[in-house]
Amino acid sequence: VAHPDDESPGAGGSLAKYGPKGVQIYVVTATRGERGR
Repeated sequence: VAHPDDESPGAGGSLAKYGPKGVQIYVVTATRGERGR
């Protein structure tokens, strides 16, 4: 089951490095939508 912070362990270093420099960051989460609306 995916959690809202699952991207952090894999990309956390890049997010921390480039975010403060003003680089636009997009986090795309793809699921099968089994529990969505």
